[in-house]
Order: sequence, then structure tokens, then C-alpha cells
Amino acid sequence: MLNTTDSVYSRVIPVEYPKVGESPSPTRIGVVSVTGGPTVWLAIPGDPQQHYLNRMDWIPNSSSLFVQQLNRKQNESKLLICTPATQSITPIYTETDKAWVDVRERNTTDPNGGEWLSGGKAFVWVSEKDGWRHIYR
Repeated sequence: MLNTTDSVYSRVIPVEYPKVGESPSPTRIGVVSVTGGPTVWLAIPGDPQQHYLNRMDWIPNSSSLFVQQLNRKQNESKLLICTPATQSITPIYTETDKAWVDVRERNTTDPNGGEWLSGGKAFVWVSEKDGWRHIYR
């Protein structure tokens, strides 16, 4: 990556990106209390080098995380509820596709990546699992 903004002279910043045949860097999620203390590492199922953790949100009014995990081929998406205090990981939804699962990130004007409802008790999720884009609750 080329940094052209921090000084008059550009500089190269090395970025790890796996070459063909190499495994990607492993991913994991750690949670630390705002008051300090030890990091609680979540035991997300699957090989951390063969899965991407591409989305993570705190569930409103909860001490749990909503995590989306993709396999390396990106044709299987799993939605997980992770509770750091109890180390529980609960899969709530899995979507697969022969080609790939289209991943969308929520932003302030477009709920494509999901939107929490009822104070964190439900959410809407946009999917093309049947070949058309629909919103599911």
C-alpha cells in the first residue's frame, strides 16, 4: 500500500495478503471490558485461516455479538450470536450458494447488511438466496 498523505514523501506500507496457494492470516475476535481486564477470545467454530469474520455488531440491549462468518470460497455464510461472558456461540442462520453469497454491509441510508428491530430481539436481513433480493425478518 502506498501512503501519500502523511508526509511530503510517499512511503510503502507492507500489507499481508496471501499469494495463490498460501493460507490467509488467521482471524479471531477478542472482547475487553471498557474498564480493563483480560481479553476474552471467542471460540468461533472453524479453521481461523479458512474462514473470514466479515461482520460484527453488538446486539442492542444485550451483551452479545452478532457475527457473520464466510468460508474461504465465500459460498457459505453463517450468522452467529456470540456471548463473551459465557463463551457461547449459537449459529442462527446459514446461507449457501453454488457461486458465492453476496455480502453487504449496513450503512446509515441502506439496511442491506441488516437492521435491528424491537430493541435487538429481531433483525431484517437482505438475501438473494432464491435468486432475487428480498428482505427477511
